[in-house]
Amino acid sequence: EEIVDTLRAALDDARVDGQSFETHKVLKSIASLATNDANKARIADAGALPLLVRALQEPQEPHSSTDAAQFWAATGLWNLAFDEAIRERVNMEPGVVDALEEARRTGSDDTKRKAKGALWMIKGDQASSEVAEVSEETLARLNGQGTVENATGQVMLSYEWRMQSQVLRLRDELMAQGFTVWMDVDRMMGSTLEAMAIAIEQSDAI
Repeated sequence: EEIVDTLRAALDDARVDGQSFETHKVLKSIASLATNDANKARIADAGALPLLVRALQEPQEPHSSTDAAQFWAATGLWNLAFDEAIRERVNMEPGVVDALEEARRTGSDDTKRKAKGALWMIKGDQASSEVAEVSEETLARLNGQGTVENATGQVMLSYEWRMQSQVLRLRDELMAQGFTVWMDVDRMMGSTLEAMAIAIEQSDAI
């Protein structure tokens, strides 16, 4: 809940306890937290959805040459939408589809991919044919705590469960080298597991 308040302050260019925050960094934290199913409802209940839409709609951050705020806002919406109940709430949020469509048309290549994936997840068969056509091809790059902007490649890590701590360190090292990394950290099931299957097909290395 506190991080959502921090996002609100960042969007308002306000300070929290005398400290200012960059919007895209707060959004990145929220997007990462939203990869954990246990956090999704808490993030939505704290009022994050309209703030994520607002971050998509507002102009580029001051002193920034990228659309990182839009990138991480779209990522956050995509991650939240993996929960069916939250997906319905995202779909009902005023302005969300228009904001994602605008990001899909005008964002950087990475932001376009995120927006396309979020639209596909939210709207399903009702999404535009263009989104439906590309969603599976780019799905592996659209989610996961290992997402890296402008990634040089993407890697799928498969491992024995007892080795998770070592593999997490490897993931962090690969991300530091510029790779987007897919790995199952929560024994995923259902639609998320299907997305992981697509990630395997699309990864440059496993």
